[in-house]
Formats: sequence, structure tokens, C-alpha cells
Amino acid sequence: MDNKSEDNNEVVNDVSSENVNHTFRITEENLLIKLVPVVIRQTDYTEEVAREKLLKHKFDLKKVLFEWMGVDLKKEEENCATGSQERYRVIRSTMDDASRKFR
Repeated sequence: MDNKSEDNNEVVNDVSSENVNHTFRITEENLLIKLVPVVIRQTDYTEEVAREKLLKHKFDLKKVLFEWMGVDLKKEEENCATGSQERYRVIRSTMDDASRKFR
């Protein structure tokens, strides 16, 4: 979530879509009540561990589940020395993606 106000323990999430901004305010405890069962169902975490992981990842369910699965969230970008190498790398990755979709 985006912001957390210290005085009343609210988590604020600003959502903007099609030039309309919506702000949702939900207390941290309500958010934990809703998300802890989801984490428990999707993983083998206990309730305490699920709470800790949600707080650690700032209530990002995707990060909690990826951590449990062992998925690395950081993708390493290949740095090419020349423009030609970069072009061929992009062409190769595009062709590989197209090949995977065709199968």
C-alpha cells in the first residue's frame, strides 16, 4: 500500500483510473484480518508467520507468495557493449517468445 498514517494506523491506497482518483482507507488490523487467511490457504505458513510476512512486505500478497515459492523478484538485465549486440539480443528474445507462443 502507498501510505500509512501513524496516528490511527490506517493504510491509504490511492487508485487512479481514467482520470478519476479514489482513496481507500482501511485499518491495518482489518487488512490483516482479510489477507492472513488468504496467505494461510496459499502457503503452509501459520497465522503468526503470515502476519509477519505481510507486515514485512507492506501487505503485498504477491511478494509474500513469491517469497514462499522461492521466486526471485529481481530480474537481471543484460547489458550489451554495442548497439548491434543489443539489437540482436532484442531480436533473439522476440523470436524466442514467438516460438514459445506458437508451440
